[in-house]
Amino acid sequence: MDQKDESTQPPEGPPETGAGGSAFTRELLESLAALNNGNFGVRPRGEYGGIEGEIAHTLSAHMNQMSLVTAAVRHVAHQVGPEGNPGIQAEVAGLFGEWRAMVSEVNGMAAILTGQLADVKRVIGALAAGDLSQKTAVQANGELGTITGSLDDLVDRLVELKNAVERLVASQRAAGGQGEAVGG
Repeated sequence: MDQKDESTQPPEGPPETGAGGSAFTRELLESLAALNNGNFGVRPRGEYGGIEGEIAHTLSAHMNQMSLVTAAVRHVAHQVGPEGNPGIQAEVAGLFGEWRAMVSEVNGMAAILTGQLADVKRVIGALAAGDLSQKTAVQANGELGTITGSLDDLVDRLVELKNAVERLVASQRAAGGQGEAVGG
C-alpha cells in the first residue's frame, strides 16, 4: 500500500470539525458574516477542490468586485464632496450586471451634478460681469432646485432694481435734474 506524504498533498476532502460542520463550512460562514458586516477581506483560507473550491473562488471574486466598487464610489464621493470636483467618474473594469449598473448610476449622478453646478457657475459669472440676461437652464429638485430658483429670483430682482434706477434717472433728467445712468 502506497503511503502519501500528507504534508504535500491536498486533503481529499474538507476535514470534519465535529458538530459545527467542516472546516470549509466554518470558513465560509466566517467569510459571509464578515461580508455581511462590510468586511471584504475575510476569505476562506484553505485550499479546497471541487465544489468547495468553486464556492470559495466565487465568494472571493464577489468580495473583490465589492471592494473595487466600494473604492471607486468612495473616490467619487471624496472628489465630489470634500475636494469639490464634481466632474469625477468612477472607473471599474470588468463589471457586469447590477455592478455595472450601480457604477453607472453613481457616474450619472456625478454628471448631472456637474452639469447643474456648471450652469449655476455660468449664471453667477454672468452676474459678476454685469450681465443680467442669464438664468439657470437646468431643472433641479431638492436643495439644488432651491439654489437655482433663488439664483433666478436674484437675477429677476436685480433686473427690477436696475430698471427702477433707470426709470428714476430718466425721470430726474426729464425734470431737469443732473441724474446719470448707473454704470455710465
